[in-house]
Amino acid sequence: MVSSPYSQPVAAAMFEIGARYDILAAIYEHFVTTANYDAARVFASEAAVPNPELGMVLVRHEVKRDIEGGRIEAALETLQQEYPAIVEEQSALLFELKLMQLIELIRASDFDADPASIDPALEYARAQALPLVKLDQAEDAKRMVQLQKVMALVCIDASKGLPTVLEELLDQRTRDELAVRVNGEMLKCHGSKEMSRLESLRLLRDMLRKSVCSASCNDYRVEGIDFVEL
Repeated sequence: MVSSPYSQPVAAAMFEIGARYDILAAIYEHFVTTANYDAARVFASEAAVPNPELGMVLVRHEVKRDIEGGRIEAALETLQQEYPAIVEEQSALLFELKLMQLIELIRASDFDADPASIDPALEYARAQALPLVKLDQAEDAKRMVQLQKVMALVCIDASKGLPTVLEELLDQRTRDELAVRVNGEMLKCHGSKEMSRLESLRLLRDMLRKSVCSASCNDYRVEGIDFVEL
């Protein structure tokens, strides 16, 4: 077969176009996977993504934002409506959500100004969190320790400082990490991966950078590449 003089340029152009759309698809997938609805909607429009299905992305976005904002009851209500399997079958995750709601109730109370303000938290612990400790015998001991740790927030004066282990309960990162786990479970319900390709590449980059630099950056230098800056 005689090759066309245009075959290589055409092939190169097709590869470039294919690579570009693959990158666009990866970016869009990342926004969808992480439940970043606003970014996914705008990017789908700007990049002309064909037939974007953003309905369930919006639901996951709302659940994730509610958890990040401490609105756990709202998140649980949406989960019950849209992802009942998570609420009914994922007892460990449900327990974490209940504990987070308990933390939010304790956070909202002011025992010094109004001792009765802690009553909703105590009632929630008794009626909502404690029954889940008895649900799974294998997890009873671990869950009881987690519940006791949260209830310790009631007994310690936060104005005088909290032990690190209790400070972590009130840290925004605790909300954020729980939101990521819940988003992962929602993705599983759709048969989707919990992590986007871009996030996988980021973790791989971090792992390689740590591995290389922990040995010796000077021993692993390649011309034109600085592993520290990757």
